[in-house]
Amino acid sequence: MAIPKQNSQVVIAGGGIAGITLALMCEKLGINYILLEARDSLNSDRGAGIGLQPNGLRILDQLGLVDEIEETTVPITKCFSYDGDCNLKSISHALGRFRERIGYPFTFIERQQLLSIMTSRLQRMDCIRTSARVVSIQETEKNVVVTITSGEAYTGDIVIGADGVRSAVRRHIDVSLSNKPSDEYINVGFSTVYGMSSPTHGISPGERFAVYRKSETVVGFTGKGGVIFWFVFENLNHYVPLSQAKRYTKADAEDLCKKVFKVQCTPGLAFETIYKNRIVAMRTPVEEGIPSSWNTNRSVIVGDAACKTTPAGGQGANQAMESCAVLINKLMEVYSSQDGISHDSFKVALASYAQERERPAAMTMERSQMICNSLFCLQDPAVLKDILNLSEDEFLLRAFMGLSTAPFLNDIELTARGQFYSTAVEAVKQEMKKRLNGKA
Repeated sequence: MAIPKQNSQVVIAGGGIAGITLALMCEKLGINYILLEARDSLNSDRGAGIGLQPNGLRILDQLGLVDEIEETTVPITKCFSYDGDCNLKSISHALGRFRERIGYPFTFIERQQLLSIMTSRLQRMDCIRTSARVVSIQETEKNVVVTITSGEAYTGDIVIGADGVRSAVRRHIDVSLSNKPSDEYINVGFSTVYGMSSPTHGISPGERFAVYRKSETVVGFTGKGGVIFWFVFENLNHYVPLSQAKRYTKADAEDLCKKVFKVQCTPGLAFETIYKNRIVAMRTPVEEGIPSSWNTNRSVIVGDAACKTTPAGGQGANQAMESCAVLINKLMEVYSSQDGISHDSFKVALASYAQERERPAAMTMERSQMICNSLFCLQDPAVLKDILNLSEDEFLLRAFMGLSTAPFLNDIELTARGQFYSTAVEAVKQEMKKRLNGKA
């Protein structure tokens, strides 16, 4: 094994949204880190859109990013829902009330743009290594040694796997604990074409559309200037393990999109027009799954490595940020302990993190699957009708209850908006408590 090149408190594997979030948190809180990214840069491919919701934005606000994010985005304020026969089922303005009611909006941003904003705030670029794919991990009683493709090795107190659905860190955890391989808990039952289109007549900035349709369906969001982020989903009607997921071509992407050309997205706008104005369109398998174990004594996973859901739920990046916050909170407890760091300190901290995130991950997966099933009309018709017929106040109450237990960084002061969020969700909890007690 190579002689370790650098000693850090934390080794981060992966330079995507979760990895850069961790790096920013470490810098804010004085945790020494090294970040290893397999690709040759931190830049992302164009076209993939990311939904940012209040739970994620509150954490990004603690990191000083929200003002810049809001300069490049617009809140989603109007939602159109159609059935498979192009009938308009509902128009809702509920999402447009998020900022007023909870302090932060629901917004959509290109992944590349978000990463650019995040990486521009990194102060320690000397802690970033690109073309650094993790090939082996060795844990000892005193540290963990992470070796990359070049043969260089890095030591740390722990290694955090923010390295996606095909995580090398998760694979190490599975092997170390004799767990089932990823093929037995991560599978593919859908494919999606994610795309981005230039501004198109018939849909305005801040609008969302969703089509409830069997076999293939469409969801989209418009950002600042009218750029459209969209997803065409296909139900494969069977599941395949992760290792057998198909690699799609541009022709495959176009074939799927053609199936929904006539689908109505907003009054007077069919998907074909949006597709013709595409800037990019890529087809990819949609993986889903949660591993049984998230940690060993010195290895742990976050983000898609720990909980991979369909993009239909719009919580993937936000849940990754939540997990990063909880994990960093646990590490800060270790590093700030007046009793010093014991042999089991990191083992206990990582186990506590995994236990705390187990239920939110399961709930996120359940919600994502419910939304996907609704889009494909696989739900009981009564359930779908209930979803579409919710009053805006009832929708907001349910949405805010879902956000009421979201974590944040304990050692960074909340902004005024972050404090407003906390006050708002506390009021929602009291309202729900009254209902449960029959006093509403």
